[in-house]
Amino acid sequence: MSEILQDGRALRAQSEFKEVNKKLINSAIELLNDNEIDDKSINITLIAKNAGCAVATGYNHFPQGMLDVYGSVIQNVNETLQKAIQEGIEQNTSPEDTITELFVKTSEYIIHYGNASRVSLFALKELVEVGKWKFGDPFFALQTLCEKIKHKYSINNVESFVIQIYSNYLGLLFSWMRYQEDSVVFSTFTDEWFLNRTKELLEINLSSLK
Repeated sequence: MSEILQDGRALRAQSEFKEVNKKLINSAIELLNDNEIDDKSINITLIAKNAGCAVATGYNHFPQGMLDVYGSVIQNVNETLQKAIQEGIEQNTSPEDTITELFVKTSEYIIHYGNASRVSLFALKELVEVGKWKFGDPFFALQTLCEKIKHKYSINNVESFVIQIYSNYLGLLFSWMRYQEDSVVFSTFTDEWFLNRTKELLEINLSSLK
């Protein structure tokens, strides 16, 4: 009986931890997207207070400070990406549609998080270096999907094609990250531009094979 009670308490504690964590991440996203607040002034104390949590709770969830916040934002996008891949497989959609949906859903969520995505993605190199954060990579999933269409589109080297399309997407992403409203060049890279180019990504790369 005592073991059942302990299991119940553990499950409740886990559920409460996830709920608070989500609240803190949403608080961080809200603050990072507030144009009146300098990104560099945002810290765990401010995030916790904005979420209505104790400061100690904030540091319990993000012991490495803002680096953990950035990692959490990217992880949310990454989880969405994995779901998109799995849904495409389960729904038995065409490989072409699954590839496009994979990139489009990723872009949509990145855009949804706005400046929080930009700030977090610029910290990606540091996040990988500290070794705590492990983000799934869509490369092998893309490779599997492209194997299914290699004969249809005469893709001689699937790995090279996947590197090409993946590199092109990262180029679009980095351009979007550099968006500046008052810049002659970087003002071009709006949310709409990013999403439209993402939708055209597979078609453009396939046309380059002709």
